[in-house]
Amino acid sequence: MSANRMSGTLLRIAFRNIFRQKRRTLLTVLTITVGVWSCLALATLARGIGKQMSGDVIKTFMGTAKLHQEGYLDDPVIQKRFKWPDKEIQEHIKQDSKITSWAARLRVPGVIMSERESYGVTLLGVDPQQERVITFLKDAPVKGSFLSSVKDQGVILGEALAEKLQVEVGKRIVLMSEDAHGTIGDRGFRIKGIYRAEIESTEKSYVLVGRTVLQEMLHAKDEITEVSLLASDVTKASAFVRENEEAYRPLVLTPWDKIQPMIGAMLKMQDGFLLLWFGIVVIAVVFGLTNSLFMVLLERTREFGMMLALGMRPSGIIMLVAAESFLLLLIGAVLGNSLTALTTYFLRDGIDLSAFAKGVEVFGAASVVYPEPLASDWILGNVLIIGFGVICSLYPAWKASRLRPVEAIFSR
Repeated sequence: MSANRMSGTLLRIAFRNIFRQKRRTLLTVLTITVGVWSCLALATLARGIGKQMSGDVIKTFMGTAKLHQEGYLDDPVIQKRFKWPDKEIQEHIKQDSKITSWAARLRVPGVIMSERESYGVTLLGVDPQQERVITFLKDAPVKGSFLSSVKDQGVILGEALAEKLQVEVGKRIVLMSEDAHGTIGDRGFRIKGIYRAEIESTEKSYVLVGRTVLQEMLHAKDEITEVSLLASDVTKASAFVRENEEAYRPLVLTPWDKIQPMIGAMLKMQDGFLLLWFGIVVIAVVFGLTNSLFMVLLERTREFGMMLALGMRPSGIIMLVAAESFLLLLIGAVLGNSLTALTTYFLRDGIDLSAFAKGVEVFGAASVVYPEPLASDWILGNVLIIGFGVICSLYPAWKASRLRPVEAIFSR
């Protein structure tokens, strides 16, 4: 008998054998299905949370990486500014096909004051056309209107900050910050618009002013503190920085996950947790399957003895048991993947966590989380469960192949 014909025969026999004990087969397949589903569904939700967290950070005036003076991140003051525009830097940005958009800003700590309240904020002198491309503001609802140019005399602030200051569109406020001469620069502005963000802390933190207007207020004409660069693949921020950092010297190019290390650490921790969970599920599935196969060995000792007595080689017994294990794992994996796909489909509009909004915001997550299927997670989950399941089934299969035909046939 040829190898292909032998394999086909063993698969047909294995397929019939797994349905001889329907209840045990059902329980085994159910265990595998739940294991696969728990791995993939958890990974899909975790990736969704991770993508949303990193996406929010990148879109919140961050970008994939930032250009700034040495030491600016440790002490983000106006003294760490540099001249802009810089033709050499702009030319490099234009020539880099990986950079999709960018924004130059004057970013300094400051204070905003209304008639009733004052609050510490981050002042951003921006080009509104650039910000509407690179940040969340392109999708954020704005009450009133957005800044029209770098010379716009209005100011834009977040909804939560407006509520705290008890102001609305059209009201006047005062902005204050240390200027380039080391004194206090201040100016009155009229609120032109109020934006809404996914995370309340964003609304409380950032106040937007025309870049030229803030430069004049702080005596920093034609100077900025940072340039945010948005690359086409935001998941490879560190690689992007390694490839480009020398081109921008003496300025420093820093990836977003170094500027926001807590979010970067949480994403790495997420990868470790998923691998740990995959390992726990694989161990549980493998133990359940191995236990089922040992039960099969006890119940079918005479059958295996008869097969050996009729001339089947021990390797044939191993292949038969391994084939039965593989079929059980394959059926469970198909059902688990299908169940995960259905779960992802039904949750496509997101999971509303607004009831826990304050808690999830601490970790940088929005109130609505969307599942994000990742092919590598699905492949890894299926390969681990099916692969380790088949490998561990070889031990009871080997035990079956070592039976002595006469003893096995006449065993009780």
